[in-house]
Parts: sequence; structure tokens; C-alpha cells
Amino acid sequence: MSVKYILNRIHFVSAILASFCLAFQLVIISTNVIMRYFFASGISWMEEISSNVLMTAFTFLAMAIGVKLDLHINVNLFPRGTPQWVTTILVKLKYLILAVIGFVFCYYGILLIMGIKGSIASIPACRLP
Repeated sequence: MSVKYILNRIHFVSAILASFCLAFQLVIISTNVIMRYFFASGISWMEEISSNVLMTAFTFLAMAIGVKLDLHINVNLFPRGTPQWVTTILVKLKYLILAVIGFVFCYYGILLIMGIKGSIASIPACRLP
């Protein structure tokens, strides 16, 4: 197996996971809206899970997919008539900058996860009588 095959599989799994996060968020928000307007009740943790967990996961997964497919915002400073060696160097520099940003996101993401220590949402603990 090559590295390209493994990265393509990770891309595929992240696209499916992002789709599930978006679909689950749609179900949670729709259920909460229906419960609020038709039954005058709602589940308090639904909105928190939707906005804090699912939206964050979907956003970062979609950003990774956009970078892989080169859908992010690009600025072309040089005209298309530049020599091929300049274009090659600039493309490699772009990939290097994206890799550094990715590593920074991973590092601070791991620090954030370690700082949370299992308290993702402020769901009240169950108390047994």
C-alpha cells in the first residue's frame, strides 16, 4: 500500500464522517424545534451537542476536504506566463505552508482535547435516589 492510497482512504472516511455529522446535526436541530413548538418542551443538551461538538467536527473535516481538493481561497500573485520552475517552487511552498498550518492545528487540537478532560458538554450528572 502506498501513502497516496492511505491518504485517499483517510479522505474518504473523513468525507463520510463529515456527512454523518451534518446529517445528525440536522436531525438533532429538527427534533428540538419540533419538540419546542409542538410539545412545549425540549432536550437541553441537544443544542449544545449540535453547536459545540457536531458543528466543530463538521467544520474541521470539511476544511481538510477542501484543502485536499484545492477548493480553498487562492491568490495568484504571478501571471500564468511565469516559468515552470517558479510555479513549481511556489506550489511546493504552498504545500509546505499548508503542512505547517496542519501540524499547528493538530498540536493545539491535541492540547485542547487534553485540556477538556472528558467534559465536552455541561450535561448534568444522573443522581440516583
